[in-house]
Amino acid sequence: MCEDSVNHEQDQVCLFAFVHSMKEIHNEYLMANGLNRSTYGKTLNVEAGTVIDQGITHPSQFDFYLCSQAAIMGTSRPTLYHVLHDDIGFNSDDLQQLTYWLCHTDMRCTKSVSIPAPVHYAHLAAYGSRSLKFEDDRDSEGSMIDGGDDDEPQTYSLDDIRTQLMILDPKVADDMWFI
Repeated sequence: MCEDSVNHEQDQVCLFAFVHSMKEIHNEYLMANGLNRSTYGKTLNVEAGTVIDQGITHPSQFDFYLCSQAAIMGTSRPTLYHVLHDDIGFNSDDLQQLTYWLCHTDMRCTKSVSIPAPVHYAHLAAYGSRSLKFEDDRDSEGSMIDGGDDDEPQTYSLDDIRTQLMILDPKVADDMWFI
């Protein structure tokens, strides 16, 4: 990735931060008893932007819960973020703020969403690409090989994916086709 950058300096160093997000957690967080219900509504949901990074998080690893959206109905559910690797050196407040801001950039919604837009887009692209077939899936006449009665695409190993390139049509290569 660094080789493709505009600035081709010899001593250029790429810095990365890898953060795992987990949306399907079954934790619910409510405001403490005794608070004014008129301020927080009948459900006592935490406000959008609430971060929990103490008490229930891992004692020695960098993780946090972020409730990035207001619950319109029901109980709000936060997303768990776990920092796997950080070359950049984010402090917790900066990474939490960046994560919250990215939850407001989804092109499908005018309000904040539960996960950052790049994570949502990666999920959509992966889900949409399930139906793409590799070149090896065609028989000698060019028609798709029938894998049976299942509607699900054939399963590929990680080695298959690493060694075969799926090329998008140039008309959509620079578009966000998965939205």
